[in-house]
Amino acid sequence: MGILILSFAKKDREFKRLLPSISVEGISAFVYTVEMGSFTAASQALGLSKSAAAKSVARLEERLGVQLLLRTTRSITLTDEGKVFFLKSKEILENIEAAETSMSLRRREVTGVLRVSLPVSFGRLWAAPALLELTTQYPSLVLNLSFTDRFVDLVEEGFDLSVRIGASDDSATILTRMLAEQTSILCAAPAYIARHGTPDKLEDLASHRCIFFEHGGRLLPWHLVTEDGDMVEQSYAGCLTVNHGEALLDAALAGHGIARLSTWLAGEHLRSGALVPVLSFSDMVDRSINLLWPRRRDHAPKIRVAIDALVARFASPVPWGR
Repeated sequence: MGILILSFAKKDREFKRLLPSISVEGISAFVYTVEMGSFTAASQALGLSKSAAAKSVARLEERLGVQLLLRTTRSITLTDEGKVFFLKSKEILENIEAAETSMSLRRREVTGVLRVSLPVSFGRLWAAPALLELTTQYPSLVLNLSFTDRFVDLVEEGFDLSVRIGASDDSATILTRMLAEQTSILCAAPAYIARHGTPDKLEDLASHRCIFFEHGGRLLPWHLVTEDGDMVEQSYAGCLTVNHGEALLDAALAGHGIARLSTWLAGEHLRSGALVPVLSFSDMVDRSINLLWPRRRDHAPKIRVAIDALVARFASPVPWGR
């Protein structure tokens, strides 16, 4: 044990000696590459090219005189020296971020990079426009918007904010605020109804062409309310499936079947008559739309203005109406 302690202390002293000549860009590229698992993901988060991120880490290794990463075509792993350097580097970046936040709070300035994870369809249609408006109001704010329907780990993946449809986060390190409720309805194009008729009860759906959403390679069944108010789960074999919300909407609009759509996605088309409700007794609020952010970043000005903008965007009545 004594040897290990002495070895770490020696590396720590060497790190401090070299620190003044090491660029923050190199440290950032190294930490992001480790946390995100690839130069490609790190470069996107940092706003660099993949080659620039890789070269920054290579220059860092050259300056230190040690190999920090073991690179293969499929993975990147830390060497023993890399593990030591990663812990110290992450601490430095967190201290820099804390200092920037402190100065911003003193000046009440909204600056820096704001990394936000958004659901693909909902994010593009409803959340991103509110965030993009902030860049006009705060020219020093740099947005980094990541669109994915995967539930990201904000702390591990370095996100400042996440909009999430469905489950929130019970972690003590994450704060959550509900933005809105998602109501889902069964609907179809008038052309489809003209050809196949209108179902009168849930049992009739078995003889209709239904369009389902697929997520992670799995068909997601419909959760429906019966006329008696009971909850049932329905799925039908041989139906159309898609794995993109807006493609699901497109299929319904084109008359390919009955779809279960959120009103934030279908509201405009329901108002215009391009889609008509089916079995309206089965409409239901099925999930909440939540905003999440790390507790330790709660007072950062860039995060506070983004939270305020999104809360205002989805204040009742919700903007998509019906």
